[in-house]
Amino acid sequence: MVTIIRDRVQAMMKKGMTLEQVKAARPTEDWMAGLGKTTGPWTTEHVRRGRIQELGGEKVKVGK
Repeated sequence: MVTIIRDRVQAMMKKGMTLEQVKAARPTEDWMAGLGKTTGPWTTEHVRRGRIQELGGEKVKVGK
């Protein structure tokens, strides 16, 4: 799952997509029903932002 999400986000970044565009594309949608969380210490948003940061998202402004 993490590898697939990473690959999806990486492809979007290579296309020059912004953080908002990546979020709108919903690269984690396949797992939201079973794993998606919006509260707590580790949310689906943290996964998205983490993948972008991990991939060196210099073009993407990553923040809260």
